[in-house]
Amino acid sequence: AGACPREKSKGKEFNDVILAAGDDGEAILGFASRRLPELSVVNAATAVHRLAKCQDSHRIGRDDRLTALFDRILDIFRLSGGDAQLKSQWKFHVDTRALTNVAWSQAKMLMKHPLLIRYISSQVLDCAAECSPQQLANCAWAFARIEHCDARLLAVLASQAARRIREFSPQNLMCMLWASARLQLSHAGLLGAAETFARDMQSFTAQHLSIVAWACATLGVRSALLDGIAVEAARKMRTFTAQNLANLVWAFAVLDVRHPKLFSAVSLEARKKLQEFHQQHLCNLAWAFSVVQQPDEELLLPVAEMVIERAPGFNPQGLSNMACAFAVLGLAHHRMFEVIAEVAVDKIHECSPHDLESLAWAFARLGVFKKDLMRHISQAAKSKVQDFHPLDFANIAWAFATLGEKDDELMETLAREAENKVSTFSSQALGNCAWAFSSLRCPGADLLLGAIADEARGRELDPQHLAALLDAKLCCDENGRRLGAVLWRFMEVFPQSEAQWQGEEYWSFLQKLQVDNFGRYGSKFLLQRMGIAKADRTFTAKALREVTGYIRENNTVLQGLTTQDVLHKRVCSFAEFSFVVQGRRCEGAMIRENGYWTKSAVRGGKARWLRAAHLKVGALVDRSLCSEFQLLEELCDHLEACGLSQGAESVEGLLQLFISTTPCVSCLGALGQFRQLLPAITMEVSFGQMPMRQGWQKDALHVG
Repeated sequence: AGACPREKSKGKEFNDVILAAGDDGEAILGFASRRLPELSVVNAATAVHRLAKCQDSHRIGRDDRLTALFDRILDIFRLSGGDAQLKSQWKFHVDTRALTNVAWSQAKMLMKHPLLIRYISSQVLDCAAECSPQQLANCAWAFARIEHCDARLLAVLASQAARRIREFSPQNLMCMLWASARLQLSHAGLLGAAETFARDMQSFTAQHLSIVAWACATLGVRSALLDGIAVEAARKMRTFTAQNLANLVWAFAVLDVRHPKLFSAVSLEARKKLQEFHQQHLCNLAWAFSVVQQPDEELLLPVAEMVIERAPGFNPQGLSNMACAFAVLGLAHHRMFEVIAEVAVDKIHECSPHDLESLAWAFARLGVFKKDLMRHISQAAKSKVQDFHPLDFANIAWAFATLGEKDDELMETLAREAENKVSTFSSQALGNCAWAFSSLRCPGADLLLGAIADEARGRELDPQHLAALLDAKLCCDENGRRLGAVLWRFMEVFPQSEAQWQGEEYWSFLQKLQVDNFGRYGSKFLLQRMGIAKADRTFTAKALREVTGYIRENNTVLQGLTTQDVLHKRVCSFAEFSFVVQGRRCEGAMIRENGYWTKSAVRGGKARWLRAAHLKVGALVDRSLCSEFQLLEELCDHLEACGLSQGAESVEGLLQLFISTTPCVSCLGALGQFRQLLPAITMEVSFGQMPMRQGWQKDALHVG
């Protein structure tokens, strides 16, 4: 009995020495090693806890003396658990603080002692109810950081946290949710209880807000917390670091939670701190804005300049992700894409199949043709084709077909490898492959197209991909019937009166449809049902010559009108018309191009006569700027100038219209509206397959 005070004083003496060492990890580790057999639970736990807080904790984590110290802790823990008499002594008394602090210390130093971790896990399971909120959070954080996935333990910790959520600080909540997300172990009770914080997050820091949002996104949970995070983050935006900003918008984008005001606030703050953004932060930032379809050029153009400056330091994934983000938003920053192409060629052998297809897809999506890059992508793809996933096949094939780059050796290689994997293809992969291989008429593709046809039978396919299969002449009867059912429904809801055009049924149907266009066969069918005939070959040939000449003449004009090297796709429409308006003949020809820079610029995208649709696919595209929509609108203006004030149904004559590519669903609707507006005229329409080009970046001789 007389020895206890002296032992206790020695324990306090040891602790005083450890604490007095401050951040001197070498002093703490040296002392603990020399007095190892004499250390109590408190001494040992204090030592490792202080070591974990040292600035050189990562170096210490590799020191053999630290391993010996953790061995000593395990021995003490085991002794205390196996001998009731020892357990009652202060030297061997193990409480929740000691257990959780030792776990936290290992995680902080990234030094995993497997036997000790398993022992702590088993002990905390039995005493979790005795843990404080901080101990619960620290323990969960520690196990997640060292990737020790004990689902049972985390469930117990989460249950305790849910019961006592009102005792939790923002830091505790952040650690619990981060651990759950890191280990992919979602706990409904914890997530539900966490929403207690949603209405009042004033005490949350930028780090708390961004990591809680990240955890929700990683777990795939659209929590009520996100609304509170958006409000509070907007208030504290100046305190956010580059990583906080990138994580925040990444989380909202993953969950498709759209807060335009939040993204605008992030944009403003990110522009001030762009130099602080690392590669991953820049990629996450651009990717998030592309997912929520917010083409914020004030942010993204400076981001492009950062990419140009730092591109040699980007890895292939970073290059491909950045290219894809800009492609989704339709921002073909020419200089950035040039630099990405140059750097990607140098790093092509480091590219994964996903990197290869993402690069090819992004450049093709914008029509930016870099022959050297595509050649290197082809070579790398052929060597890695066995590792391709379904969308890798589909997107690379689609990219080469979209750019009109006929690489028979690559396409044959893709076809051979894909043939036996079509059962794993999604609807999108089937449609894209069918379109690409049939468009390029690749030798050796017949077996693949046959396999696609067999796989498509009985499969549930999206209308857009049904249209692609039909245009590729695969399973024409079956796919024709299936697409026909969608087209009949389209015609059922298609407005037939002014009142119906003002209603919501048709517009709601288009939103749910998720289709950009119905393909050549589908579009021809619908035009026929609307009473619009097919234009003859003579007019179509003339129209193609007119469009070709227009693009040749306007390349320089387009170059002068665009700024910041942001280029655009080119689609043209040509019309010849001859009408009789109240006894007066009104005739002429007209050519228009999509976008603001054409002769329609004075309209500013405004529509007086027709209504454009907002489609789910390509939601960023203003369909009132489509070439055929602009042309029809201006034709109505022209008729008005010819004296048409009322009685449009009395106008007679002929309109022949050529569109350089298949019209989108919105423009099919515009053609139908124009037909209803002038029911007595004859309308004839044809459309071509003009390659998608990038203004002056492609010689106009390639058009046609």
